[in-house]
Amino acid sequence: MRSRTIALACASVLAVASSVSAQNQPGESLTALQMAVACTSPPVLSTEPRAALHIVGSQDVVDRGVFGMPEVLVLDGGTARDVKVNSVYFVRRLIRTAETLHDNLPHTVQTAGWVRVVAANEKMALVSPEHTCSDMRAGDYLEPFVAPVVQEGDVMTPILQAELNFDAYSRVLHGDLERRSAATNEFATIEHGVDRNIRVGTRFAIYRDLQLSQNPLKRIGEAIAVSVGPTLTVVRVTSARDAIFSGDVMVPRAMELSPTPAVDLNDLAGQIDAVLTQGSRCFDVGFTSNRLKDECKPTLPSRIRELPIAIRAAGHGSQELEERVNAWLDDVDSVRRWRGVRGQLEEVARQLPTVNAR
Repeated sequence: MRSRTIALACASVLAVASSVSAQNQPGESLTALQMAVACTSPPVLSTEPRAALHIVGSQDVVDRGVFGMPEVLVLDGGTARDVKVNSVYFVRRLIRTAETLHDNLPHTVQTAGWVRVVAANEKMALVSPEHTCSDMRAGDYLEPFVAPVVQEGDVMTPILQAELNFDAYSRVLHGDLERRSAATNEFATIEHGVDRNIRVGTRFAIYRDLQLSQNPLKRIGEAIAVSVGPTLTVVRVTSARDAIFSGDVMVPRAMELSPTPAVDLNDLAGQIDAVLTQGSRCFDVGFTSNRLKDECKPTLPSRIRELPIAIRAAGHGSQELEERVNAWLDDVDSVRRWRGVRGQLEEVARQLPTVNAR
């Protein structure tokens, strides 16, 4: 009788997984560039979110700690932590070395892929990988999936010789996964982001400083911003006559030559509404709580981190919104700062329905 019960339970899980896989998957609607950008490290240094969901194993008959696809993986939380069937999450881990293995400092984040929830009860959930950027491991944590906003169509076209702003240069910090170099069509992280008015689509000329007296900078390539954070930017190297190394100089080209990517305003309005609703719940309706609920700390900051970039791409952003969001992300327990963010988002939301109604 017990074996029959287990068999029926397994069959029900497989049925749920099958019905989910029959629906439209995020990976099916993402372009190749979006998938590549989604696999890169986000342009922020981060610690592991408190109360984050984690992968704890799989439904394989042997104990393993490394996973790929297809798999059915087990999470350490369920509906009691707001996990819903069909929700999609990034799978991430911090990039550490032997010296930093146990510290509590912010680190570069590696994206291992994304998964979809196929079954859940109160205490645990099952997920199925939809896309793998690398291996997934026991202990990896989850963050809500947000499709990246990218500039499609003209990433590889010849660059116009636009004016360069040498006063706003940045330096290359590292290649993908903290490698010291990057090549054409690869990604690199550079210093500065929204703090220097960099946006998705900003183009850069790449120079090398040989640090020789009376020897000018050597131009070695071109790059374009694909993901922008408060103080860091991920760029894609579009052309190079040599490897791009840590310390190379990125000089932005005139902003007007970086066209704004198209944004689905209906989707943007839905994202804003979801953030406002979750924010009210996470601080308690009416902001009666004086701190963000622990169960919300892995999700709400992640959902709002890239929202100002999408709003700016839609032509409704402001410097004040970005400053308020960045200030709140530095102190997520601040009700006062969240009130300012909420007010700015509500103002943007009021502007969107007239556009959607056309």
